[in-house]
Amino acid sequence: MVNTTGELTRLNAGTMHAEEMLKASQRIMAVAEGSHWSQAAAYRGWALYAQGHVADALALIEEAWQRAEALDDPIAGGLAAGLGGACCATLYDFSRAEQWYTREMVRPRARLSAAVRFELTHLLASARISQGDVAGARELLTEFEGAASNHYLLAFFEGDWERAVALRRRELDAARAHGQRQTIADCASILGRFARLGNLRREAEEYLDEGLTASIASPSLNREIFIRVERALFNADLARIDEANEDLRRCREILDGGEDWRGHRGAFACASALVEAAEPIAKAKRSEPLWAMPAARMKPVKLPDRVTEGFGAAIEIFRRYHSPWDEAMVLALWSRVLLASGHHRQSVEKFNWAFAIFDSLEAPAQLTDRVHAEMFRFMALTTRPAATTPSLILGSNLFRKEGEYWTISFEGSVFRLRDTMGMHYISRLLANPGVDFSAHDLTAVAHRHNLRRARGKKPSASMRNGRVSERRENHADADRERARLMVTKRIKDVIAKIRLTHPELARHFASSIRTGYTCAYLADEDQPTTWAT
Repeated sequence: MVNTTGELTRLNAGTMHAEEMLKASQRIMAVAEGSHWSQAAAYRGWALYAQGHVADALALIEEAWQRAEALDDPIAGGLAAGLGGACCATLYDFSRAEQWYTREMVRPRARLSAAVRFELTHLLASARISQGDVAGARELLTEFEGAASNHYLLAFFEGDWERAVALRRRELDAARAHGQRQTIADCASILGRFARLGNLRREAEEYLDEGLTASIASPSLNREIFIRVERALFNADLARIDEANEDLRRCREILDGGEDWRGHRGAFACASALVEAAEPIAKAKRSEPLWAMPAARMKPVKLPDRVTEGFGAAIEIFRRYHSPWDEAMVLALWSRVLLASGHHRQSVEKFNWAFAIFDSLEAPAQLTDRVHAEMFRFMALTTRPAATTPSLILGSNLFRKEGEYWTISFEGSVFRLRDTMGMHYISRLLANPGVDFSAHDLTAVAHRHNLRRARGKKPSASMRNGRVSERRENHADADRERARLMVTKRIKDVIAKIRLTHPELARHFASSIRTGYTCAYLADEDQPTTWAT
């Protein structure tokens, strides 16, 4: 006699191997009817998905939901909806995942179980965040007190990475304590990605290795693909191309098995394009760091057609599945490849494209600043390039506005920041080292500069002997104080953003830019730092 209630409790505990889940669910389905059959079928579908039988898994979970619908059963319906949506979400098919969750949540029965509704709300918020609707997800979570503050994905995309990591670590610790292999694989893989983005190399490797071990033991082919793509990106960062290719070969074996792996194909295409580009770049650079900005003497590297095709395919796939964050990160990696291979103009185009997506999603500054840091942390040069004309980015310290972004090059490293008023203040000081400007003059000059650009007019000369020729006399004390506070704050804000990407330059500016009622860039007289602006 099969104790179906006990078997379902064991399935719900999440400690079973996929094969054990298949056997346990089959025993229940052989004798049970109604809600227990539907719940067992949903768990069986989840086990099939873990083994890589995507189509059969989703078909069985759909059947489980339809039977729950006929029974009007909130427990079975919620379970099937949660597992079916989770399958789609981990395939990057976030719009289909949302359909799974909302189809159940609009049923009156969804109000009968607070626990089920809370879980579906949490999952629905994740699906909406992944599609770019962060504000909508936060509003959705207000239904449950404390839900927003405990949602790791919301914290991540609002720029609070420390809280996102803490929440995921707490879940990982609990999974370790209970021996839940699939949850261990899920949490460790996400923490590995966070650590990779934060350039915490040892942590990234340890988490990804732990996740891979757990995903193979489960087994969970879906999670194995995700982790191996992350490992390929991590190893490519470190120029460990053979190791990256080994993970990609295993991904290809799984993807070629005949199932519809949806967005995983986009992630694989992106990682493959990055690794494909590494070989010709490494050959051209020889002993120089792989992803460093190339020296001026190096000719642009001709990249294989498969690089462009791979990045393009990844973007198309992520668009198809409504995954704008992933589309933006593909463009960021493509920008990295183009800059490292000497194609500066194309790199800037991809960079602007990526951040146009962030702008369209109204991404918070905390998030975009973090992404800036991730994008440019690997571009430092070990040796300075030969001197070139100031109009070129290579070979000189550069602080120049190009469209909506500023390109900054300092001692062989290059990165870009979004336009702010503080950037204009710093640019004015760098262009006139050793010259005192009143804070009020800086605000007036920057304001006029923006007005002229907006009208498409050419700026006229506004400086004479380092002083603004149109300086107003007899400023009121209140005006002077407002200007001092505004200029000081905005310059410090810029330095704080630079610190995320280039701590050395941030230290240089902090020590050499004087702010107050009068401001100046005071370079070292013995070793002056010159800038092209």
